[in-house]
Amino acid sequence: MNGVENNQNFILSASQSLTATSKIGAAFLSHHKQGNPSNNVGSVSGNARRGRFLAFGELTQSWMDASDGRTGGIGLSYKGHLIEAVSRAFFVDPDFVNNLGYHPFFLNRLAKNLAL
Repeated sequence: MNGVENNQNFILSASQSLTATSKIGAAFLSHHKQGNPSNNVGSVSGNARRGRFLAFGELTQSWMDASDGRTGGIGLSYKGHLIEAVSRAFFVDPDFVNNLGYHPFFLNRLAKNLAL
């Protein structure tokens, strides 16, 4: 067929509970579009709860040509009877590329869930 672009996407995701209050996860995404360089993204994350505290973190790496950007973050949350608090730090390298639109939403989902 003439004029039809061939896109190939591959997504692999896995998670494992380590204890009743902690887990780790990993994901790999690959995007191949005809005539464009391949874009691959890998991510690892984890969290652990102890009492009212939750510690969490994530690191994501992208590869596209010579670009190899990273994004990541760590945080700590406390959920009490009268108060909830979340503290987090994150970074995004300027050469982080994700043609599939993948963004590590773990920290954003966590903040949203704690706010409910």
